[in-house]
Amino acid sequence: MYEDICVPLGCHNPFHDHHDESRLSKLVDTTDPAFHSIAEVLADMASARVEFTPEIIDAAVKAGRARHARETTIPTLPHQPGPEAVAGSVVYYIRRGNLIKIGTTTNLRRRMAALMPDEILAVEPGDWVLEQQRHRQFGDQRISRQGEYFFPGPALRRHVAEVRATHGAPPADLPRLAAASRDWAQPLAETRRTV
Repeated sequence: MYEDICVPLGCHNPFHDHHDESRLSKLVDTTDPAFHSIAEVLADMASARVEFTPEIIDAAVKAGRARHARETTIPTLPHQPGPEAVAGSVVYYIRRGNLIKIGTTTNLRRRMAALMPDEILAVEPGDWVLEQQRHRQFGDQRISRQGEYFFPGPALRRHVAEVRATHGAPPADLPRLAAASRDWAQPLAETRRTV
């Protein structure tokens, strides 16, 4: 049940006695469902040169379990249907500069108004679980480990095109930066003409 976790973490610490049964790595249960998340937290701590003590290992186990719970629990999102709400939850793909953001929402119009993307690339039915699946699917193109922004690599661009072909183009009247710029440009042009 409690095995040597130094091996999966790639431990090369010369101070670890890998034959000593009382080592700190024995404090982590490798059969814990959250083991992979715990191992990630421990690896992050090791790369930050944190000195491991029983208390630090205990804190890493708690942090790993919390991370695992966040990644595997579907949050309850408030859904208030209205004329501007998209029925159900959707996963959206938007362009911000040279990056693609993959997110989820139960109210696409409100979310786009908050984000004001450069371009709304595609939308597919789905919830938090599908969003997390897409994050893993394109993880090698992810900007940061926990972020929602991705480099637009060929696989992601191909996927966006497939989603758009399957589910159609996003509604053209959704809020986006280009539309907002046009909305401001019109009154400015009219003001210049009257002056």
